[in-house]
Amino acid sequence: MTAAKVLAEVLRSGGRIITDAERPRLWVPAHLKSLVVEHRAELRRLVIQALNGATAPAVTSARMDYAFPWPDAIPGLGARHLGVFTHCHDCLSRGRQIRIVTIAGRGFSSTVPIGTWTFYGRAPLCLPCAQRRAST
Repeated sequence: MTAAKVLAEVLRSGGRIITDAERPRLWVPAHLKSLVVEHRAELRRLVIQALNGATAPAVTSARMDYAFPWPDAIPGLGARHLGVFTHCHDCLSRGRQIRIVTIAGRGFSSTVPIGTWTFYGRAPLCLPCAQRRAST
């Protein structure tokens, strides 16, 4: 089995790429750890490529419908994965924000950029931006 197929199997089985700039890594389900150890060096190269914007290997035999309506992958960015909550890249660059108003208490009001846990490659994207990018 090639490293690309191992990575696709890990992602299909619920594994994910952890987008840490200091130490990118792959979270692997316990039942696949022995297989991943065999391909460690090649998998590390694939993970770094995916984080640097190269297209991650496509997951071909199973869809990740649990996250409908999020696209499974975006061409040029890679497969969907979760990361630390941050601002949507596209919304931030376009200046799109939401207004937060607290009615109880003192009536605090503020505007903040849209946030997301969903990443495609290194780009954090909210649902509307992910759908827009997937359709183009």
